[in-house]
Amino acid sequence: FEVLLTPFVLLSSALGLSESAPGLFPNIHPQAWLLIGPVTLATVTVGLGAFDSLARHLEIAPRTRRLLIVLEAMALWPAVAIWGHPEDVLAVGLVVLALIKVMKGQDISAGWLLGGAIAMQLFSVFAIPVILGVIGLRRGVLLLARASIIPGFLFIAVAVPDFHDAVWTLFQQPAFPSGNHVTPWVQLAPKLARHVVAGGPARSLGLLCAVLTGVLARARRDRPANVIWLMAVALGARCIFDPVMVPYYVMPVVALSLIAAADDEPVRHVFTIATGAGLTVMAFSHHGMWTYWSMMTAIMGLL
Repeated sequence: FEVLLTPFVLLSSALGLSESAPGLFPNIHPQAWLLIGPVTLATVTVGLGAFDSLARHLEIAPRTRRLLIVLEAMALWPAVAIWGHPEDVLAVGLVVLALIKVMKGQDISAGWLLGGAIAMQLFSVFAIPVILGVIGLRRGVLLLARASIIPGFLFIAVAVPDFHDAVWTLFQQPAFPSGNHVTPWVQLAPKLARHVVAGGPARSLGLLCAVLTGVLARARRDRPANVIWLMAVALGARCIFDPVMVPYYVMPVVALSLIAAADDEPVRHVFTIATGAGLTVMAFSHHGMWTYWSMMTAIMGLL
């Protein structure tokens, strides 16, 4: 995302707009936000467009699709507007577009979209097992080869000048308990520095769960709603096994679940909407380590 944002930052600098950085330039009203802010918020359109395309692929009625657009906007809003992480919204949108292409048998474009998603946010790899479950290993090898090009190029760009730090960051994945919500997994996470733990080892357990969803997706690949639901489960595994939770991490689970239940019985659809809203609100609440994790896991299980 930093690469995509660079032209706008250069324009902001050329216009002489004031900037801000914590600890360096503590300007609480940077003029650069007048340019960067709208660009950041505009990334929501990629996510909304992807989810609407998925609803169209499932042949969901127009009236329900209009409701879904509002609900999906509410699900994406905390990530991009409150926490300022548009790359997460772009990653989810690109994953959904890749899944649509896979369902249509368009593996080439699906590979490029998946690669863009991984380059945006590494949690997109949790979606790979489900996609492989849909298309099989033979087609999946070629798809993954294409998907590795964009993130591979960006990794080389940072690994060549500083290989040790790049690889260390990739595998350790530093997480910051201070100011966020710790889970019981933080007790097993290696300490990297003061107020910094390694998130990578615990997240690897979540990746194993995602592999299991891929096996299930292979058996249910002819039922798109089930595949979408399994994708939500795979991305939810990231939250369950993360040593440090940030509220917007639940966004992909809520957004995908809303689509998966949209064409179901009205009672189940309403229950999904209510549960998704409850999970989003709960993620922003403050509780003890075990209470927070137990509530999040329980509500996510209901969803």
